[in-house]
Amino acid sequence: MKLSGNTVLVTGCGMGIGALTAERLAKEGNDIIGVDIKLPLLKEIQNKVESLGRKFYLIFPEKIRGSSPNDCQIFCPRPLPAV
Repeated sequence: MKLSGNTVLVTGCGMGIGALTAERLAKEGNDIIGVDIKLPLLKEIQNKVESLGRKFYLIFPEKIRGSSPNDCQIFCPRPLPAV
């Protein structure tokens, strides 16, 4: 598997393991799709990733209450290939 030149989806990107993962992946040459419910923290990670010369696509889910596990189909409408 290629470890750079990818676009990687990182959930919980605003802090902790998610933030560290996004930063590390960006340092390795990947663009990031960052998802988190804490917009200010997500913006901080966006700034870090973009300062490394990588693209950052921000996803801030506005509707949290009343959502279900099946809502992820909006982002992944078809099954992902096995690795």
